[in-house]
Amino acid sequence: VEKEPRFQIPPTVAADNTSISVAFASFELDGGRFEDPHTIEPEIVHDLKVEARISRWPEGADRLVLEPISVEPAGTYELPTFTLDRAAGGSAPVLSATGRLLIRNPLSLFARPLEFKYRARFEPFRSDISVFIQGQHALRVQCFDPVRSPQSGYAQIDQRLVALRDQARRQPAIKDRELHNFLLLMTALGAIAGQALQDSLFPGSWPESDFQREVRRMLRSDRRIGSELEEHPHAAGGITDLSFRGIRLELKVESSDTVTADTVQRYFQQTIQYVAGSDRRFGTLCVLDCSEKTAAPGSAANDLFLHVADPPRSGLPILLGVVIVRGNLRKPSSYSR
Repeated sequence: VEKEPRFQIPPTVAADNTSISVAFASFELDGGRFEDPHTIEPEIVHDLKVEARISRWPEGADRLVLEPISVEPAGTYELPTFTLDRAAGGSAPVLSATGRLLIRNPLSLFARPLEFKYRARFEPFRSDISVFIQGQHALRVQCFDPVRSPQSGYAQIDQRLVALRDQARRQPAIKDRELHNFLLLMTALGAIAGQALQDSLFPGSWPESDFQREVRRMLRSDRRIGSELEEHPHAAGGITDLSFRGIRLELKVESSDTVTADTVQRYFQQTIQYVAGSDRRFGTLCVLDCSEKTAAPGSAANDLFLHVADPPRSGLPILLGVVIVRGNLRKPSSYSR
C-alpha cells in the first residue's frame, strides 16, 4: 500500500525568516494636516512633521529612518530625512520628528503636482528585517505662484483657476491635452473679466453681436490663442459662437437681471449639447452682465466657476467653465450720493 506523502513547507516559505514591521505614518505642515495635494508657497521654509506608530520593534533595531524619494528634478526641492529613536524603556506608542521642507521653484498652472514618497528602514541595517509604511507615505505638492508666473494678469483669478483645475482633475477619464486647452481659454476669459471690472470695458447696454466681436478681438490678441480661435463653427446641429481647439465658447448678454451662478443655469443645456456634439468633455460659457447695478461688484475671481453636468444615465460628466463679465458699471463715487 502506497503511503501518503508527508506535508512539506514550500522552500520559499521555509527559507524566509524575515521579520516584518509596519510604521503607520501621518504628516503635518506648519501645524496643520498635510492635504492631498497641499499648496505650498515656493522659496519659503516650512516645518514638516511626521508622526509614526510602529507595530513592533525587531530585536537589535535602535532607530527608524524615514527618507524621501522622488523622480522630480534634483535641486528643485529639499525634504528632510527623519530619524526616530527607539524609546529607552520600550517602544513609545507614537514617535514624532520635525524637519524643514523647501520647494525652490513654482509650477506652471498646467503642471501636475510634485510627488514625493517616504520609505523606511531600521538601523543598524539587517537583511532579515523589513519595515513598510502605511497610512500617509506619499506627499503631493503644488506651488503655482501667480506673481512670478502670471497667467491672466490677475493674481486672484489665477488662484481661482488653480482651484478649477484641481476640481476638473478629480473627474473620471479627463485627458490632459483637453484640460490644458480648456484652461488656456478660461485663463483668457478670466483676463477679460478682470479687465472689464478694472477699466469698465463694457459701459451701458451691449448687443450680443457686439459683445462677441469684442471678445473675439481680445481672445485673438492673446498669443496663446491667436489664429486657432474659430468663429461660428457648426456642432450638434447648431452654430456655436466661438471655438478654440474644439472647446466651444457660448456667449450671452443679460440686461434685465443681475447675473449669478444660479441665473446662468438656463444657458447650460445649449452649451452642453454643443460640447457633446463636438466629442469633447469641456465647454465654456461667458455671460455679460449689463443689468443696472445697485451695489458694487465683488472680485472678478468670484465670477469664475466650474459646472459638472452629470449625464441623464450613468456615464462621463461634461464640464462647463463659466465666466461672468460685469458690464454697465456705475462710477464708484455714485454709491455715496
